[in-house]
Amino acid sequence: MSFESLITEYGFPALIAGLLLEGETVLLIAGFLVGRGYFSFHHIVLLAFVVTLAADQGYFWLGYKHGDALLRRFPSLAPAVERASTLLHRYHSYFIFGFRFFYGLRVVTPILIGMSRFSPARYATVNVIAVGVWAVVTTGLGLVFGKAIAGMIDDLRQYESLLVGGLFIIGSGLALYRWRHIGDRNDVDHPPDS
Repeated sequence: MSFESLITEYGFPALIAGLLLEGETVLLIAGFLVGRGYFSFHHIVLLAFVVTLAADQGYFWLGYKHGDALLRRFPSLAPAVERASTLLHRYHSYFIFGFRFFYGLRVVTPILIGMSRFSPARYATVNVIAVGVWAVVTTGLGLVFGKAIAGMIDDLRQYESLLVGGLFIIGSGLALYRWRHIGDRNDVDHPPDS
């Protein structure tokens, strides 16, 4: 099966699954593929917006409704919840807007925000704006990367599957490492001074 056939047949389902688990890497790859002509920029941004917004809201409500049970089951999350609460009180909406732009925080942070009992209406309002900006910027970065690589390599078509596969492996490795080390980082024990 050719790379083009794989993208045509499995591209959107893979993008949806990836956005639910590890959005940054997957959306950068999708942006790269936009630059290569496989997808429409607007379709990728819209899909990323809808899937990520739904996931973020779901993760928030998971923390909001079941936060106590999560803490009982995973007591190592307590310092992270305290840190998220501290950052929320200090930076309010800026924290909600900005967390998704830092690699590795997109899934766990909405859960922690929900566990801190933050206002659901305020979270949803800021989240809509933040997800829209994140989807456009991240897809755009992937698009620019794809165009830059195409400008440096004459026949990029023969290397596309290697590039996409390599980016996916790197992103998956980073995600796996992060998930295995949640709760054992020293920085969650010591909120930054201001």
